[in-house]
Amino acid sequence: MAPNRVEPSYNTADDTVTLKITGGEKNADVFLEDMAGGNAATGRTDANGDATITMSSLLSAGETVRLKYGQDGAWETVSTGRIAAISDLQVVRGDDGKTTVSGKASGSAGANIYVSPDRLSGSAVQSEKANTDNTFSFVLNDAASALHTAYIYNWVHGVRTEITINGFSAKVDSTDIPNRTAQISGTAVPNSFVLIGTEVPEQVQAGTDGTWSYQLTDLKLGSNSVTLEQYEGTEKTGETTIDAELKVAPVTGAASFPADLGQDAVLSGTAQPGATIVIRDVDGNEIARTDARLGSGTWSTPITAPDAGGDYDLRVHQEIDDEATGEIIVTVTYGAAVVITAPVEGMAHDGGPVTLRGTGEVGAQIAVREQGRSTVLGTAQVLANGQWTVRTTNVDDRKHVLEATQTGKGNNTTISTVTLNPENGEQPPVIVAPTVETPEAGSTVTTSRPVFSGHGQDGATVTIGYGPNSIIGTGTVVDGEWTITPNRGLSLGTSNLVVTQTAGDDVQQITHTINRVAAELPLSVTSHVNDQFYEAGVTTFRGTAPIGSTVTAKNQWGTPMGAAIAADGTWAFNRNLGPTTAGYLITFTATPQVGTPQVVTLKLNYENVVAFQVTNPTNNSTYTEGTTTFRGTAAPNAAIAATNQWGTPMGTATASLQGDWAFNRYLGPTSAGYDITFVATKNGNVQEQTIHLDYRATNVPVAVTSIADGDTYRPGMNVLKGTGTPGATVRAVNATNNWNVPMGQAEVDSEGNWALPERNWGPANDYAIKVTQTNPDKSTTETTVNVKAPRFAPLVLTSPAVGDTYDNGVAATFTGTATPFATVTVSSATSSTVYREVQADAQGNWSFSRAWGPSHNYTLNITQKALDGQTGDPINGFAWHHSGN
Repeated sequence: MAPNRVEPSYNTADDTVTLKITGGEKNADVFLEDMAGGNAATGRTDANGDATITMSSLLSAGETVRLKYGQDGAWETVSTGRIAAISDLQVVRGDDGKTTVSGKASGSAGANIYVSPDRLSGSAVQSEKANTDNTFSFVLNDAASALHTAYIYNWVHGVRTEITINGFSAKVDSTDIPNRTAQISGTAVPNSFVLIGTEVPEQVQAGTDGTWSYQLTDLKLGSNSVTLEQYEGTEKTGETTIDAELKVAPVTGAASFPADLGQDAVLSGTAQPGATIVIRDVDGNEIARTDARLGSGTWSTPITAPDAGGDYDLRVHQEIDDEATGEIIVTVTYGAAVVITAPVEGMAHDGGPVTLRGTGEVGAQIAVREQGRSTVLGTAQVLANGQWTVRTTNVDDRKHVLEATQTGKGNNTTISTVTLNPENGEQPPVIVAPTVETPEAGSTVTTSRPVFSGHGQDGATVTIGYGPNSIIGTGTVVDGEWTITPNRGLSLGTSNLVVTQTAGDDVQQITHTINRVAAELPLSVTSHVNDQFYEAGVTTFRGTAPIGSTVTAKNQWGTPMGAAIAADGTWAFNRNLGPTTAGYLITFTATPQVGTPQVVTLKLNYENVVAFQVTNPTNNSTYTEGTTTFRGTAAPNAAIAATNQWGTPMGTATASLQGDWAFNRYLGPTSAGYDITFVATKNGNVQEQTIHLDYRATNVPVAVTSIADGDTYRPGMNVLKGTGTPGATVRAVNATNNWNVPMGQAEVDSEGNWALPERNWGPANDYAIKVTQTNPDKSTTETTVNVKAPRFAPLVLTSPAVGDTYDNGVAATFTGTATPFATVTVSSATSSTVYREVQADAQGNWSFSRAWGPSHNYTLNITQKALDGQTGDPINGFAWHHSGN
């Protein structure tokens, strides 16, 4: 419940203000604070809702304070009774050293103007009389001129304003990190000299108005303390110190681990946008480097595990233009290394499974192997208590060195070993005999070169042939498996093949029999693909055709290229291909013994016609953060490798038979961009090409967030705000009637927000505000918001309705409409009591809630006052009566 009356009274003796509250909430705690939320005072109303509270000089220093009843009450603004502060205040020191003060007083005409050394003191060192229009201008007397700062006010109980009279001052106006400079300025005695205490001292002379400015150069990142001295003639009369801080965002960092144990740990944090983040171990060895993102300054990079347990300390610093700053230590906690606790070293083992126990990092994976071998004997996971148990497959009673390998978070690998039966000698290796699984023994195949596969001893060499002097294929056993595609075809009929496995001195052979029958296949060329590239020299053409048909080939000039009989449904012939810029267009014809001939054509291109080049992206183009596909052309089967300017591999590829190559690579944000060198290698021939890519941040369309299109604005000082692309420039104009009057410009900050300088709007103009954003890549986006000046609207009460009543102690809500931003006052029609003042919003809506009574019949007047002073017709004599409840 708002107070019925709050009356302030000024106490001249101690510069305090006493508030007398009448008819407020009963037996309630009263809280007072200044409009900034400080310098509080409290009191309590009595049974009648009355209270008297004295506010200190600090609390009552302004024109208004805030008041509420109870901790959960609503704040309301009440007057302190002080006269408003002096307006249009100016303090000017002339060439003669005298200081003139001018302005306009508040209150009644002919106000007294006071100059005091202390805001809380009533002792003035000078008093003057304002003109009849309350303007004034006077020269400070000697007592006031001797003060460094003073307080000026009109009337004894006026709001006091601090002024600087005789101050030697300095401030930092702006800093320029890239150029390591700062612009400073200040005030001094007119024509005095200001000595700048840099490494090589400089001086600057203050102007006749006492102002001076200077540019500091060669600053370092961070704090730069500079001492400044004022000299009048040869006498030092002032000294101050400033800090020209080239403030960069501090580097922060933390480690995180992916859920997949096989992935590296990730270091991430924030730093100065665009800075290079360098990560080293405690010995100074560089581990990784990356760039902080433009705009947000965030950075992230994976780090290679140390393959050791415990904490891994990393030194992280940022470099700006090669200047290092802000080193921190980031600890990566990899957890415990693996340790075998049982069996103990040198323990005897009689053969059979071995139960190993140990400790490690919770959640890590344990694999047990024979040292030097790839076969896994058993696995386990480290349990929540940090322990693990593995029961191996059978291990004999000879000497064995068992190795437990732990793969923990961040791909950190640690190893622990234990030796069993150290005196029994090493176990000779068990060689796995070779097998053939496909094609199955005794099976029938229709192709001349079926793919053979099987199992054998890891690392062994496997050959297939008709004997030692007729080998048709060779392979190597990898992870217990081998695969061989014959390099020449099988004969029709039964083939008794010898499969030989060689593992060191161990040689094992098996015989594998399969049957090959001819397959009825159409004419095709299987050795080449259409439009591929060829090398000059002898080439073997092979393919399929109907059984028994004759296959012939001619080029585009009608020259015979070769012929063969497809006795078993396959054919082949050799042909020397020479270099030709036109390449070859070869027509193959299969003429069967019975039936219609079949024809296919084959286009071959000479490989030396293909130039090595990167076709996408192009040199000096831009990229956005994400995965980029690199494409190009090169000689067929050429090996392509790419690295950036820091030596980091970017990707590899092999050119296809058509000469095309491609690979994908994630590109992160970097202020330097990427210089990527591509190298194509074939047959000892090396070709290079380098491209440069500039980072282009993803552009965000400009938007206005502080006011919506079609809204009504509040006349006076307004700040237009919005969002856009970090680093972009935003300009606004009033585009009404194509006037395009500038309304300000700003830069979008690192978080994507912008705000134009405060500007006076109105009071009666409508605006079509066109906002144009110029992105860092010079592209632009636009948006326009149309805003209206307030239009005077009649005062309307929508609730309560005529005849409605209120209940004792129950809050009732009054709602209505008025002119946008108008002040709506609800008061007594029979006394001076004001029950509530509220402000209409931008749409003209207003409302408030309060309890009424008890058991009192009210007659209310409701008025509005628009910002331009218009009032319109009031609502007078509204009957608001008690319901009896």
